[in-house]
Amino acid sequence: MRKFLRCKKNAGSDRAAKLWFSDDRKEAVKLDRYIVWLDFDAEEERRTWDSVKDQVLAEWIQQHPGTRPGAWWKFEAPGPRQRVPNKPINWGVLVPDYCFGVAVIGEPAVYESQAAFLRRHGLLDASETQCDFRPELITINKLTDLLSLVGGIVN
Repeated sequence: MRKFLRCKKNAGSDRAAKLWFSDDRKEAVKLDRYIVWLDFDAEEERRTWDSVKDQVLAEWIQQHPGTRPGAWWKFEAPGPRQRVPNKPINWGVLVPDYCFGVAVIGEPAVYESQAAFLRRHGLLDASETQCDFRPELITINKLTDLLSLVGGIVN
């Protein structure tokens, strides 16, 4: 129990938290090895995200206009990205997992770009003028790359 309490205290390191939520988890762990515990404590993860999200998003938008980090998709996105053409997936009784607003499925699919999603929801920042609005082909390899950025499934 003592180790877990120590982990929670260290997980609040602002610099490590900013890196963690900027999808730079390897560097975050170098600064604070206990930050990985955020993956196992949803409430603490949410509190930590809320404490650094404004700074993370300001830097992220400047460096990656028209996109958002994985934590934004997990905690802030108003819904999933649309498939192009917008054909709903018949999930049956399954509930899909999402990563960066894309349903985790075993087949390639074309989705609206992150920038198009943000524009559709009125969430583009005024500074985001150079964005790629073209639809994005999501393949298994692309999805694996996205998942490796954030260390797993992002709902």
